[in-house]
Amino acid sequence: MIIVLGIAALTMLIGWPSMQRTIQKNEERQFWQTFRQAWQAAQVRSKTSN
Repeated sequence: MIIVLGIAALTMLIGWPSMQRTIQKNEERQFWQTFRQAWQAAQVRSKTSN
């Protein structure tokens, strides 16, 4: 049982940095999507209000 717990803990420790990078990539992708939408909305507002 201790061996299984050790293997599980080791697997989680090895996978943690990879999971963090994935989370960071998703957050960056979401930021740029939000930024793009806000930019396009500002362009539309500027065209309609001169």
